[in-house]
Amino acid sequence: QRDTEFSSLAYSCLLVCSSLFGAFTCGMLIDKNQMHFGGKSFYGLALVGNSVLLVVAVFLTDESKVATAQQQIVPACFAAIAAGLQNAMCT
Repeated sequence: QRDTEFSSLAYSCLLVCSSLFGAFTCGMLIDKNQMHFGGKSFYGLALVGNSVLLVVAVFLTDESKVATAQQQIVPACFAAIAAGLQNAMCT
């Protein structure tokens, strides 16, 4: 049981770190506290990256009922990166 608790904690931390990485990526792409809707902005690149991450997450998802948590953590991390990127774009 202790092994299961540790792996659950590790997966949760991995998802949080993935979301933070998505927010970090947005911070690297888009200027801070400035909105430029022209040639200087990378909002389009961030949105395309967001959609690519979500498509990759869908294709990596194993829909079988016997899929283990280890098989599902990679698609979940891609979705968490996309969520962090989207959240950072809106705030």
